[in-house]
Amino acid sequence: MITFFKWIGIIFVSMLLLYAVIMFFIFMIFNEAPRTERRVKKEFKNTILTAQVTLNEIEIQAPPLDYFYESENLARIEAQEYLLESDGSFTKDRAVYDEDISREYSILSTDGFSLAYKSGALYDFKNDRIGDEVQGWNGLPFNTVPYLAAINSKYLLIKAHEGDPHKSQLLQVSYPELKIITLTTDPYYTFDRAPLRFESADKTTIVIVYFEGAYSYAYGGDSSRPERSIVRIFNEKNPEGLDLVALSFASGTVVDVAFEDNGLFLTADPSRPAQSDKPRLAPRFWRITITD
Repeated sequence: MITFFKWIGIIFVSMLLLYAVIMFFIFMIFNEAPRTERRVKKEFKNTILTAQVTLNEIEIQAPPLDYFYESENLARIEAQEYLLESDGSFTKDRAVYDEDISREYSILSTDGFSLAYKSGALYDFKNDRIGDEVQGWNGLPFNTVPYLAAINSKYLLIKAHEGDPHKSQLLQVSYPELKIITLTTDPYYTFDRAPLRFESADKTTIVIVYFEGAYSYAYGGDSSRPERSIVRIFNEKNPEGLDLVALSFASGTVVDVAFEDNGLFLTADPSRPAQSDKPRLAPRFWRITITD
């Protein structure tokens, strides 16, 4: 009889613990957005990353941006997926079936180089054919590159990791020297919001905007936004690039950059993701003045 009541007690306590765990997870799910919003309001400050610039908000009344807003000035140079044919040529297409995966290559072409990436290896790509493997690439501290793009004729922009996507880094890699500059060890999801690239009309200045950290408002779907938008410039004075400012999410996620005589004009969208069930907000506008 004692044993019977003992087991009843164990089962009762176990059920209470299970109920407590379930209620805890329900609480976490339904309180994700308020907790995140408190973080956003606490971490509202922007950061000036070089003494060469000032940052000022420009008051302009404007309606909220379209949900799928994309700047007309955007000039990304990203790798495209191609399938290798039996005759050695390539067809622009993605692998749909399992048997096509072995034929899929990511091909990146710009004025300075043409490269093909496949399963951790990087190859020269000449006359629409795979060339020699790039020496030294396999010695770099990563083996997986889910995002491959070009900044200019001298630099690659890649997201890479050593097998664990949670430990990804966003890297600037010189070519052909393969010198690495780590931009961030906490990149935002590039499949959802890849870095932006803008080029001045005279082709002398390039600006990239990359995104760091993540504010999560819910689970699944459009439920997060970057914590920061970092603006990086490449020009004659800064050939390796220079980070100018880090704009907080409270100030808006940078979605557009325009070139001015002595700086940059930023359009930033502070709207929360769709899963937050919040109305879209008016964009905010910022001017970066380059003083030196």
